[in-house]
Amino acid sequence: MLGVRRVKDACPSVAIFSGDEDYVKAEAQKRVENYTKIFDKPFIAYGIDEINSQVGTLQYITIAPVENQDEYLIPKSPRSFTATARDVIKVGGVIAGAATLAAVGLHARHWKKNRENSPFNNEEEK
Repeated sequence: MLGVRRVKDACPSVAIFSGDEDYVKAEAQKRVENYTKIFDKPFIAYGIDEINSQVGTLQYITIAPVENQDEYLIPKSPRSFTATARDVIKVGGVIAGAATLAAVGLHARHWKKNRENSPFNNEEEK
C-alpha cells in the first residue's frame, strides 16, 4: 500500500485516501458513521453505491452532511442528468471522430478517381 502512504504524506488530515474498492467503501462508511456521531447530524457517502467518475477515470466518493447536499450542489443520485449527458457526449465524440475519418477516406478516394479520369491528367506524370 505504498500509494496510500504517499497520499497520507500529501494530506496529513487523511481527508483524501485511496485503495481498492472494498477498502475505500468500508472506510467511507466508517467515516459517515463517525461524523454522524461527532457532529450529531446525518452524513452521506455520496457515490458509494455507484461510484462517481465525472473526472475522466478518477473515481471518488464524497462525504458530506445531508443538510448541505444542495449547498454543495450534490445531486440526489450520481447518475444525474449531467453525468448522463457527459456519457452521451463521450459516445457522440467517438461516433463523430469515426464519421470524420470515414468522410476523409471517401473524399480521398473520390479525389483520386476524379484525378485519374481528368482530361487535364498528363500521361507523363504517371
